[in-house]
Amino acid sequence: MNFEPSISEMERIYFETISKFRLPPAVIASKKTPDGRSLEGNQINIHHNHWGVRQIVGRGDEKILWFDFDNVIDFEGVRLTTPRRKLDYLVKKVFVLSGLGATGEKPIAPMLAIQRARQYDLFTRWRLSNGIEHNEHITKHNFEVYCDDVSGDPLHFLPIMDRLDVVFSAINFGKIDITQFYKEDAKNHRQYFDWPQFADMMGTTKIHLSTSRAFVSELVDRLGSIDHPVVPRLVASLVRRDDREGREDYAESSVQKLFYPWMKLYRLGVEGQLTHGVLTFNAFEKRSFKQVIKSLELRQGERTNTLEPEDFMRLLKEAAKWIFEYSDYICEAVESRRAHNRGTITAHGKRFIARIDPLRPEGAPKLHHGWTIQDVSETESEGRISLGAAVKHLLASCAIIIGCFSARRGGEIQMLRSNCITQVGAHYYLTVYIEKTLQGIDKIPVPQMVAAAVEIVNKLTKGGVNAKAEAPLFNFFKQTSRVAFVFTQNMKEFVDYTGLRPVDPEAEWSLASHQLRRGFAIYYYYGFEWHDLDSLAYLLRHYDPEMTRVYITEAMAGEIKRLEDELRARSSVAKEKYSKELKAWIDKTKEEIAELKNTVDEVDEVRRGAYVRHMINQHKGTDKAIGRGLTRLKMDLETMIAAAAADVRITSATNDEEKFLDALAKRLKTQAFNRFLEPVPGGIAHCTANLNGGDDLSLAECNKLSAAAKSPDSEGVTGRCSKVDLAFSGINPCLDCIYGVMFQANQRIVEQHVAKEEAAIATAPNEREQKRRLTNLEERKAKIRARKEEAEIA
Repeated sequence: MNFEPSISEMERIYFETISKFRLPPAVIASKKTPDGRSLEGNQINIHHNHWGVRQIVGRGDEKILWFDFDNVIDFEGVRLTTPRRKLDYLVKKVFVLSGLGATGEKPIAPMLAIQRARQYDLFTRWRLSNGIEHNEHITKHNFEVYCDDVSGDPLHFLPIMDRLDVVFSAINFGKIDITQFYKEDAKNHRQYFDWPQFADMMGTTKIHLSTSRAFVSELVDRLGSIDHPVVPRLVASLVRRDDREGREDYAESSVQKLFYPWMKLYRLGVEGQLTHGVLTFNAFEKRSFKQVIKSLELRQGERTNTLEPEDFMRLLKEAAKWIFEYSDYICEAVESRRAHNRGTITAHGKRFIARIDPLRPEGAPKLHHGWTIQDVSETESEGRISLGAAVKHLLASCAIIIGCFSARRGGEIQMLRSNCITQVGAHYYLTVYIEKTLQGIDKIPVPQMVAAAVEIVNKLTKGGVNAKAEAPLFNFFKQTSRVAFVFTQNMKEFVDYTGLRPVDPEAEWSLASHQLRRGFAIYYYYGFEWHDLDSLAYLLRHYDPEMTRVYITEAMAGEIKRLEDELRARSSVAKEKYSKELKAWIDKTKEEIAELKNTVDEVDEVRRGAYVRHMINQHKGTDKAIGRGLTRLKMDLETMIAAAAADVRITSATNDEEKFLDALAKRLKTQAFNRFLEPVPGGIAHCTANLNGGDDLSLAECNKLSAAAKSPDSEGVTGRCSKVDLAFSGINPCLDCIYGVMFQANQRIVEQHVAKEEAAIATAPNEREQKRRLTNLEERKAKIRARKEEAEIA
């Protein structure tokens, strides 16, 4: 719609429209300016910028609530009273008049009317931040964008960080004086930062900025880089001492309120109350208001898409590099920066570079001594990143490893304490608050790499002002100010900085901390394919896949069974004798069982995906497996190929290979519910034994060795086994086993073992040992050749 009125035209529209209304009796006062004289009676003026309404409080007491029409609604302090915003000024007044009953509607409570007026302010800020000059210019596509925006972090509803960059650039270049944000508050001498004035400049409200932990921390970081006498007081008045974490999204009730302007703007136009400044379409024509809200909730609550294995492993590889190769370097730099407490920052920068640059590992970024870098010359920055940015990337890397291999939610990772790791013998346990179901502290088994990541975070935070035995783990303090850590946001920033791109060139990263809950399952089922990446070598050395398998398939399954048994017992009691406490326990236990089952299901989904991938590769011929278990694999594949071919013939007359592969994948995914390809420790093979029953697992070579170890005098295995004992697996047992399969990635690992064994012959201490090693090597090579020959024939 081509609607571009001039300022004089907007003035005309305003006076013509507002003259149709009279102030309702609820308005008992008005004033031109916030500090102006309050006028009552026949002096009340509809054109004033502030209207006062009577609000009953307590036992008949009254107070005046004020509607403001001069609010800031855009960057650099643009207000509704600005001439070019005259139509928004008009619309807000009609909003309020309608709420107070001036348009014939039933009046609503004054406080609710004020809230809705503020919702229009927020709507207008959003519209202007998206470059939309008037309400008439809003399209249905803009509505979809709005839906996405209200589903995210309230801070980023507006481009706040971009505006912050502009403000501090102006400060650094002397266009803005930092002292204009400094004030002496007679009531609170500790509060020196002028939030209202700063919020006006940012085009939003004090509450929007001051209640966001991420923003306050970022603001403190920026202020800390400015050399000015008032800065220490400003920073000190902004630093928060508590450990509470803020929310990253709007509550559902808040989201509902944010959609009110979309309904009202359309309705006011249809009813003829406004001829300008309205929406030209009904945003809720195809979907009702409730359906839109429900769809947003589903979008937030849906299971996060699993990262493709290749993408996940590349993310893990980069995180491992920062943790196990760059961490000492960054920790040393942090210690050096914290030690600076006298002299000029410039002189310290030279000492910093002289000390830290020689420690830089290959590939690690060069570090700038400042916690932030803002508008410094290219000569000074020298392609460096700020120390604060490096710290955030290292924290994100540690969180990725911890989140991946502990299978916990992002919020639970952020609530970890510095003493969260307990070692019992060779086993490690993570003390974590389970926020969704248990709502209490629990200890879960984790691999050693999680303990290593926690140790690095503790090393990084050591020496900060809040470094205490039970302080929050991700609680990094520079000197006095805290570095904000928001898991998902920092993970995205880490990916952006490292330049990682998805394997699919047309895809974009869609990252969320929840995705890492499946990370250990992806690593368990796919990690062997990347065993030769140097940066993952540490993980492989400190990762026990058998522990993961036991935890998921046995420990969690046992806990589910225990809870279900107890639930049945107590439920029968509840039918006879009802109590609120018992019902609360039953409801909580049902949630806990559902959560445990959900975790098992997520792992099983990854497992089935890996099965489908291996089988599809066998069909395409891109992966040639060997092993005695290959016969079963090929029989299952042939059955599914025939079924998929029939599916395609039934649904399509064309010979479409893509449709056939889709049908085959669908069939294989169903088959995978009762088929297994479990990784063997060390990545040397996969086990096809059916863990749901149906196979005689006593025939598995590892179980034979396990039984022999437990009963040295026995000649063989007696009785059936309920599981495979992979602790007794190995190259030779898997080559001999009727359930063993080695894919090409497994074969490469085996070849590396063979090469090491071949090299070890020359270093044998004596001739007898040399012959023994040679015999074992030749036996192993013979078995590998035999399995390869069998695979060619099969």
